[in-house]
Amino acid sequence: IFLGYLVGISSVNVPHWDEWDFVLPLFQKIEAGNPINFHLLWPESGEHVIVVPQVLILIIGEITNLNFSALHWSNLFFVGLAFLLMVSAVNQEVGFSTVAKLFVILVISIIQFSLEPVGVYLWGMSLYIYITLFLCALCALILSRTSMTFWGMATILLVNFMALLTSINGLALVAISIVISVLKGRETKQPLWWIVGSVSLAQLLAMIVLLS
Repeated sequence: IFLGYLVGISSVNVPHWDEWDFVLPLFQKIEAGNPINFHLLWPESGEHVIVVPQVLILIIGEITNLNFSALHWSNLFFVGLAFLLMVSAVNQEVGFSTVAKLFVILVISIIQFSLEPVGVYLWGMSLYIYITLFLCALCALILSRTSMTFWGMATILLVNFMALLTSINGLALVAISIVISVLKGRETKQPLWWIVGSVSLAQLLAMIVLLS
């Protein structure tokens, strides 16, 4: 709540840092008549591939008439959503006692809602960080299950794909999901776990080849 208060009193509807280089040019190109395609949404952003954040920024910008404060609140929204998913994942772990679960949830809350990087919430391009965090939490929630369903498999593969198009950290997320899927496959003998691991590996290798 206090973090939301800080964002509320500090947020201004003005571009910050490389929003001048990425967000404003995106809308200027669209207004100039450029078609919305993959090339437009794949700007060079250092080591990051930020297609998913670009799409979300485009949607938020169209809805709010490019209000940068709306991007700041979106950062906070994805952090809160990630926290709720992580709490659900912790509660699914049957091997943890109630005290252990509460301790883990407390640690997660301290890490996720740290007041130290408040300025990061006031940077619209931080969406690539917080979307990745949300995708990690969603991945953890699904991978914490003892059994894998078809829809769970489809969701994990979609999450992996989105993570790879969100930030460089998506590579680590997919690698972790591969390891967990293989371990779960060996433990449960369910073929779907092996399918998740195999397709995730193909996604990871394809992105590495694309980036190289």
